[in-house]
Amino acid sequence: MKPAPIEITAEPLLPQDVLNLVSFVTNSDQPSLELNDNISPARVVPTILDPLLSGTEAESLTLLILSKSYCTLSFGESVAKSRAIRSLNVMAICEFRAGGLDALFSSFLVKSVATALNGDSKLEHLAIFLVMLDTDAIRTISQSAGFSRLITLKIPWSGFSPEAIQEFRKIRTLRTLHLSAGYLGDPGAAAIAGALSSWPELADLALDDQGIGVKGAKALGAAWAKRESAGNVRGLKSLDLGQNELEDEGVVAIANGLMTLRSLDSFDCLSLNDTRLTGTGAKKLSELISLRGPGLAFIRLCRNAIGDSAVSLGDAIGKCAATLVGLELGTCDLGPKTLERIISKLSGARLLSELGLSGNDLGNVVAKSLALNGLITNLHRLNLEKCNIGAEGAKAFTGQLAACSIQDLDLSSNKLTSAGATKIVDSLPLSLVSLCIP
Repeated sequence: MKPAPIEITAEPLLPQDVLNLVSFVTNSDQPSLELNDNISPARVVPTILDPLLSGTEAESLTLLILSKSYCTLSFGESVAKSRAIRSLNVMAICEFRAGGLDALFSSFLVKSVATALNGDSKLEHLAIFLVMLDTDAIRTISQSAGFSRLITLKIPWSGFSPEAIQEFRKIRTLRTLHLSAGYLGDPGAAAIAGALSSWPELADLALDDQGIGVKGAKALGAAWAKRESAGNVRGLKSLDLGQNELEDEGVVAIANGLMTLRSLDSFDCLSLNDTRLTGTGAKKLSELISLRGPGLAFIRLCRNAIGDSAVSLGDAIGKCAATLVGLELGTCDLGPKTLERIISKLSGARLLSELGLSGNDLGNVVAKSLALNGLITNLHRLNLEKCNIGAEGAKAFTGQLAACSIQDLDLSSNKLTSAGATKIVDSLPLSLVSLCIP
């Protein structure tokens, strides 16, 4: 049995938003070792961390920094000496709502992370969250011997410049790179594009909310094609460019680049939420999705004005029905006919567990189709907020909800009436954890 990962925190209770963040980062329920508030930071390493790491077989260590005083922990040597730790996650929760640590406390953490990567360190996966790392901080960490051996690097919510990307090129073994929410812009996207040839193993790339526009998207699209022509590269598995102003021109460039890949068989996650995509760009995107066919597991296109003109999108999504796990089309200006078509194409989507259609005009007719075609039976999360559903549509759900395993249901901002809402509540399954309803 694989040893459980270790989580070290400095408070017995965490706010719910922090717990959600930890779950997002680690994708696991980790046992926690709580440090009493009376324990000074100076005592943590010699009395708790060193003995813990020297005697554990756990491969993952998560440090939740809940107080600035704990930023001074010199945990680097303890991690470097560990024979088991392969994954290190450092999160500065103490500044969660303030947007990250200031430069002084960041410098302490940077030094410890650099030390953790030195010598015979076994670290392969490194994630640093809510720490404002500038370009100099990246250079400091990259000088450690173990930096070039990393497989996973996640540094979201940071502030380094495009020049720092040159340091990442040292990591020839890189498979996962997440640089969400920063200031890279088109120059940073171009730097990433230029570095793709240095990462033949890269399969998972997230550059969401980085201020990338059409120019940066074109550079990335061209780089995928160039990387493929070089041969001997790992197939792309996941791409997230959401919350960037790519527009149709940029999305088309990305789609064209990905369509040149011979190794699309592994591609299973596409996220382009809030990219100013319209029906024009969605038509080209439909070609990419159709080309991939069965195999795509997640498609996320929320907050794009796709409209009803991209009829081919519904057909393309239908080709993925057998493998689709999550589909997000919230606030895409989709009308009843387009939604009816998409829902009918998903009738065989037995693996689908997450469906988001909020902000689109389902109305009662489409709501009935959704309720009666068997889709909701296997869903764990369903978001139908502000979908123009009335009491008649709500009534169609009541006969299906009791038999399903849904955990998160959002029917808020609809026209259910009090009687319709009452019927929904009365038919809810025991599995339900979260409910939003007028």
